Amino acid sequence: YRFSPVKYSASVIGLYVSYVTPIFLRITSGRTRLHPGPFTLGKWYMPIGIVAVSWVSFIVVLLVFPPEVHPTADTMSVYIKSCDFVLLISVTAFL
Repeated sequence: YRFSPVKYSASVIGLYVSYVTPIFLRITSGRTRLHPGPFTLGKWYMPIGIVAVSWVSFIVVLLVFPPEVHPTADTMSVYIKSCDFVLLISVTAFL
């Protein structure tokens, strides 16, 4: 039971990263390479993209913290290592 929040946190991190990857590529290397489709944000794609990437960067850091109110060094270490392990296994399985 102790490690069940790890799998949920790791899955949410994976989803956030998968959703923000195309946005990040659009505001970095895709500025000149991608052609707008039928729906476009126009001139607002850059500020909205920067806010989206900033939010995901912030929330991913928060999601690696344990869900306890007062985490100790031991629970913090175990939670982060477990979360990293789940993400590593997921990425390895995907590749």
